[in-house]
Amino acid sequence: MPPTPCPERLRKLIERLNRELGDEARVLRLILSEVEKRRQGKGQETYVVNLQSKITISLTDYSFHIRNELADALADIDPPELIERIRYCPVCSNLFWAGTSRKKACDKHGVRVRKANNRQDIKQRKKAAATKSKKQEAAKTLDQMNRTALSVIRAVMVSKARKFSSIDGASWHDFRDDDLLPRSTLVVRRVTHKLYKDGYLTYHESAERRDRYGFSNNDYYYPTQKLIDLWGDS
Repeated sequence: MPPTPCPERLRKLIERLNRELGDEARVLRLILSEVEKRRQGKGQETYVVNLQSKITISLTDYSFHIRNELADALADIDPPELIERIRYCPVCSNLFWAGTSRKKACDKHGVRVRKANNRQDIKQRKKAAATKSKKQEAAKTLDQMNRTALSVIRAVMVSKARKFSSIDGASWHDFRDDDLLPRSTLVVRRVTHKLYKDGYLTYHESAERRDRYGFSNNDYYYPTQKLIDLWGDS
């Protein structure tokens, strides 16, 4: 579709407002801001502004005419909802008429803004692709772990269990919740310590007496950044 032409009176008004930057320009910006809020479902149904008007009084029949240039220019917009085509440039802040809904900057800075938006789009697409790749890699890593390891990771990351006895208990409940036979404490202990050796957990020995396998129920395990990243990506 061809660009929608700007009403002549509005075009002249915009040129003047960009030169003068007075109250009318400020008020028009406020109106456009409220229009945008309304489009997003946040604004109010009406918006009141106070502006000076020119009152012409006939000294013959004493009739009068009230004129406000901004109101007259806005009245020329047809259909009225095209008021949102009055925009201000993100580069120079000048008001301008957008002939198409896709135009985001004035004629002087349109190319610059389009290039910037294009770079931003490319950056966002790359970021989205990287995020998707991380999620796929994280899902693959977790899929390759056995059920006990997953129960320990959930205990540490979801239940915030840190002491081994708490990890063991959370793992037991995790299996039971899925109607599976819980693993023994020894199996959970060995799997937990393997996750430590694989760099997913840090290990802090308690000062209490060790069992015959060299462990204590009061040993502590905390997630490393490697596990935090894996959990977040998944």
